[in-house]
Amino acid sequence: PKAPDRPRALDLPLAACAAALALSLAFSIDPSLSLAGRYNTWSHGVWTCALYAALLWAAAAAFRGAEVRALRWLAALSAVIALDALAQKAGLDPWISRDILPQGRAVATLGSPIDLGGALALLSPLTIEAAASTGPLGWIAAALTAGALWATASRGAWLGAVCGALTLVALDGLPWLGRRLPKGARAAAAGLALAALICAPLASVVRPRVDAARVAVWKTAWRVFELRPLAGFGPDTFEAIFRRYRGEDFVQAMHTSTSQQAYAHNDVLQALATMGVLGAAAYLWLLAALVLAARRALKGPSRAAAASAAAGLAALFVNLKFNPVSLEVLALAAALAGILSSLGEPSGRKGSRLLYGAVAALGVVSLAAVGRLWRADRLHQQAREDAKAGRWEQSIDKHRAALALTPCELAFGIDYVNDLGGALNATHDVPARLKLLAYGTEEGKTAVRCRPSSVDAHYIAGVAELYYVQLASTDHLPLAQRELDEALEFDPMFWPLLSARLQAARLAGDAVKAAEIQARIDHLAIFGR
Repeated sequence: PKAPDRPRALDLPLAACAAALALSLAFSIDPSLSLAGRYNTWSHGVWTCALYAALLWAAAAAFRGAEVRALRWLAALSAVIALDALAQKAGLDPWISRDILPQGRAVATLGSPIDLGGALALLSPLTIEAAASTGPLGWIAAALTAGALWATASRGAWLGAVCGALTLVALDGLPWLGRRLPKGARAAAAGLALAALICAPLASVVRPRVDAARVAVWKTAWRVFELRPLAGFGPDTFEAIFRRYRGEDFVQAMHTSTSQQAYAHNDVLQALATMGVLGAAAYLWLLAALVLAARRALKGPSRAAAASAAAGLAALFVNLKFNPVSLEVLALAAALAGILSSLGEPSGRKGSRLLYGAVAALGVVSLAAVGRLWRADRLHQQAREDAKAGRWEQSIDKHRAALALTPCELAFGIDYVNDLGGALNATHDVPARLKLLAYGTEEGKTAVRCRPSSVDAHYIAGVAELYYVQLASTDHLPLAQRELDEALEFDPMFWPLLSARLQAARLAGDAVKAAEIQARIDHLAIFGR
């Protein structure tokens, strides 16, 4: 029987990654978060990782025999993204004003200059190869991509793009001049790429505050890895563990205790902290398998295409040592990995119907989940707009409808409880206030039940009980203190949480606790709240 049409060289490492994800999920401090991923990014949850694998297999199968054409389309995509970014930088984007760009850095449709830089660094070697193969259109794509990379002001992406270009030279010579270099020159190019990666920390003199914060994040990531070295704290739980174990060096670098980090700013440290040594080993095995797949592809008839795909993944590899990237970038990388592995496989292989069926089923279920999340997110946005306009009743109703669709989403829960506070202040009707207070305690209980290891869950519950103490009954004061103390166990340096706990201590007449919390607040004020 004919072999299934999928990248067999990656099957075992992908299976190892799946096993490591499952083990880490089983021991996760927040299983629902690890399964679905962090709100508004969704990039590192188990479900999303399954979609990456499905996309890799689908790309390998769908573009079999048409890999070069697929890479051309990706180069064209880079040009479109870059054109949008440059339009933003020039103030010509009709949807996003230049005035709201973060530090004036382009974001295109990805919402972040870091994510935009990651996407362009990944695709830049493809545009270079397209310039060599297709002439003027390819040169336009390469020039637009280079300009947009500059507009991101992302040093990690710049370094990644440089290393990607040098990797392309090392693998395929100088494609834009139509000739290959001797082996010695290509080895020198590879050495330059490695030297650029090693010397990258020297760039910290340019932006010392940002780099000091990044180093503090790396230290915290290593520290939490040492606490649970085998299977980690769970996929996509880095923000939760970071809040518990971050040091004062990070708060000092950021000048605020409310700034958090969702990712470790280094892919290997991210894997170690969240999935332990088993997850990191599986991830490194997958990277090694991609290198072997690239070697096979480079021996095939489409060497230039294989070199550009491998160089793009090398650019992403370098960038990931300094920056996280979004779901969109990782999805592009998965498709590029599938195309690269397809280039190294024998032609004429048939697809597995079972595999195609599983990928299709995963896609259908995911689309249904995305639709549900989109409805919830839209209701949440409308609720926030109503709250800003003082339409409290409509706001609360929409918050409740959003949470009915996603009851464990704490980002929604925090805004809901905050807006409940606004609604309580806007009315003096006793029955209406009691109803709103009941809503708050109900949400607090739901949040803690869904996410018992989350600081936000206990913060929601504590603030909701504090509302009750202030407006209805002091009987809820012990509950408020207990939930806020629990929250402080998960984030001892979060100023809004400390402020709420100070308020509870004063209401309880606990002078000792109030003095302790006030001292912690005063200490944080040295760095900035």
